[in-house]
Amino acid sequence: MGKILSENRHFGLAISPVDGRYRRIVEELAEFFSEYALMRLRVYIELEYLIHLSEFTKGKVVRRLSDSEKDRIRSIARNFSLKDFDRVKALEAETRHDVKAVEYFLREKLIENMLSDLIPMIHFGLTSEDVNNLAYSIAIRDFTRKLFIPSINRLLKQLSKLAREHKATPMLARTHGQPASPTTLGKELAVFIYRIFRYKEKLETAELPGKLSGSVGNFNSFTAAYPEVNWLEFSKSFIEKLGLKYYPITTQILPHDEISDILCLYRGLCNVLIDLCRDLWLYCSYGYLELQTGRKTVGSSVMPHKVNPIEFENAEGNLQIASELLSFASAKLQISRLQRDLSDSTVKRNYGVIFAHIMIAIYNIIKGLSKIRVNVERMEQDLMENSQVLSEAYQTILRSRGYGEAYEIVAEKVKGRKLSLEEMREIARSLNVDDETRKMLIDLDPRKYVGIADKLVEYVLSIVDIF
Repeated sequence: MGKILSENRHFGLAISPVDGRYRRIVEELAEFFSEYALMRLRVYIELEYLIHLSEFTKGKVVRRLSDSEKDRIRSIARNFSLKDFDRVKALEAETRHDVKAVEYFLREKLIENMLSDLIPMIHFGLTSEDVNNLAYSIAIRDFTRKLFIPSINRLLKQLSKLAREHKATPMLARTHGQPASPTTLGKELAVFIYRIFRYKEKLETAELPGKLSGSVGNFNSFTAAYPEVNWLEFSKSFIEKLGLKYYPITTQILPHDEISDILCLYRGLCNVLIDLCRDLWLYCSYGYLELQTGRKTVGSSVMPHKVNPIEFENAEGNLQIASELLSFASAKLQISRLQRDLSDSTVKRNYGVIFAHIMIAIYNIIKGLSKIRVNVERMEQDLMENSQVLSEAYQTILRSRGYGEAYEIVAEKVKGRKLSLEEMREIARSLNVDDETRKMLIDLDPRKYVGIADKLVEYVLSIVDIF
């Protein structure tokens, strides 16, 4: 076994299922949250910082650079390869410091590019956290915009298609697990569509923060070397140039309050998706939704008849993991001893793990929805067998016609009973009411007693506008 472990990188040997069993689903996250991606971002930030030192100070701190020189500098980040990553890791093995290893790597690259005179200004005045906080903010921002939002849009599109198709398909609602007034399948899906959409909007527009202010946040070394430079404005302009939101006052580290807010948004969305998975699971158990499956697919190793809602169950589990990790991370990152301690570092290295569980869940919800067939007949049967849900309409109509004890009159006839439509009509005939009111009650049908559910669906879909 030892030889197998030492000589192979087979996914079957992965400790985490994220990098093993589910790797193919989350492969694209490596672009944002792998150690290679983090190292590439560090290189990018260090080099952009070097160029900004030249541009902002008009050659005072770093000499003026030609367009050709800037392009050569940027090409180091642009062409950062796995071979380059391995070189940084080799330097880290010597220095025992990952960001210092990046600095030494860049020294080598500047020499290769005939720019060795710039070496003294690599990492000038910076603490490691000046680089790391920017790298993580860029990673979360880019993941959210490039990978997460498109994935959520695919989910919304699939839910919207189903909601529109079944906006008027009547379904027995349940409150406290018991039969309640009728609704439609489309309307209940539209509730989730709108909830998901609201979180998507907030995450889509969330601004990621950044700081660059030295070892304790006061620009100490910057002002010691160049007191005449407006370092506050320099820092602000650089961070905004990176597309981040400037955070004006910090310790050594960026206070993680705004990052925590964003993680809480992700957690809120996870909880909405858990709610969706559980409802879909229940609709499957009621027979309202049927899952189409392949001929060779096995639902149980011993019960051949089984077709299980495994995608929704898998999604629920992954979302619960993500939700708990997000809860921990969002609270943990807001606390750091004095001007900083390093306990946040290992937490932030797990961003990719957290977001991977969310992406696995979304993938499985979409996959599960693609297998669904709506059993309209079963929904109608359940509704008709529970026509006592018309009691709400009965007592409300009676109230509107001036019958003061309407609720009590109806409750006496229906409370705790499961009644068919014909039995409800018999109750209507037995009531001491005028003929016009009696006809209104008899004409009620639970399949049509859904209010404006279809209009609500169209209203929500017009807001979401995902098609």
